[in-house]
Amino acid sequence: MRINDSRLAAAAKESLENYFHSSDREISENHLHDAIEKYNLSGYEISSLEALVIRSWGEMKSVISGVSIPHDAYLKMWALSEPKLSRKYSHIILDEAQDTNPVTAGVVANQRDISKLLIGDRHQSIYLFRGATNAMEEFANSGATVLTMPKTWRFGPEIADAANALLAFFKGEEIPIIGAGPAGQFGKKRSKALLSRTNAGLFTAAAALSGRGVHWVGGVESYRLDQLMSSYHLKCGNRNMVTDPVIRMYPSWIAYCEDAEATKDAEARMLIKFNEEYQNHVPYLISQFRQHALPTQDDAKLVLATAHKAKGLDWDCVEIGEDFKSLGEITKFRLENPMLELSPQMAQEVNLYYVAWTRARREIKFNEDSSDFLKNFPEYVHHLSMEVMRQTSVADTPAY
Repeated sequence: MRINDSRLAAAAKESLENYFHSSDREISENHLHDAIEKYNLSGYEISSLEALVIRSWGEMKSVISGVSIPHDAYLKMWALSEPKLSRKYSHIILDEAQDTNPVTAGVVANQRDISKLLIGDRHQSIYLFRGATNAMEEFANSGATVLTMPKTWRFGPEIADAANALLAFFKGEEIPIIGAGPAGQFGKKRSKALLSRTNAGLFTAAAALSGRGVHWVGGVESYRLDQLMSSYHLKCGNRNMVTDPVIRMYPSWIAYCEDAEATKDAEARMLIKFNEEYQNHVPYLISQFRQHALPTQDDAKLVLATAHKAKGLDWDCVEIGEDFKSLGEITKFRLENPMLELSPQMAQEVNLYYVAWTRARREIKFNEDSSDFLKNFPEYVHHLSMEVMRQTSVADTPAY
């Protein structure tokens, strides 16, 4: 099944993913909406997208079709079969329940005659952008028993204190984490990782080593080197060589840069910075990244990962990438609006900081953004409490 229009192909892929992750039985306009907006489709393109999505799903379900299917597709097929797990099992354990997509949550919820245990941390929910939901919250609202386990043996009190400050200030968490792990220095052999907000943030670190001695968590190709190469081709005016469907939408490098600035797109701005710094050396560096990538982290000088890919992992020493830059903006919102909850997007960003900070076992090197928050934390707490008192007194003042 060949699709010549790269934008339409990318939109169809995204629409199908939205359907696979949902609990819906049939494909609808809701699953196409985000892709239509993202790729700026209209008129005939929208009709073509709908037809392509339905046809692709039909091909995936056919046993005689040559169309390959992703893992999410056969999970969806299994969910649509309405499995009855109680015929074989007496218990279900759902791990990482705070980031469960609706199709999986639906399967678990539909098992009426079976014991369920959900394990997770609501502050580690970082996949809202993929349609994930907090299954623990949904089950708790239906009468499930919720138990907290605040003690961790991964790290000691220093890292726990930083994490507690973050969660208490932004999310009102009242149960502190108890860092029961080892504190202080460690031996000569240690594991070190740089955790970045974006893929582009890792390219700069890898470039400093020409890719030598670097292990990329999840494999180097999962960091979208094709996107980096596409940005380079756009900068050079070779639009016919751009393979990334999003970058291909831009008529010029100038338009790409202007849009990145207007939308504050962290990934795009880091790609721009990388291209401006390394110019014509970009293709060479990409080849070096691929050539020297280590398959395991055993002998690596440096482990590279985005915070999303680092979830569930840990290292002796963790450095936070400089492309984590949103904490100042979120702090400003919290100080100005102490009575309001963070938006879902802001809360997810705070969660991502929390995940990144708590990957460290012994030592963490905060970036400028994180350091500024922790340094000014006592002042922020004082300001917040005063602002709460002021707004509460104003609200309680009778009007005449």
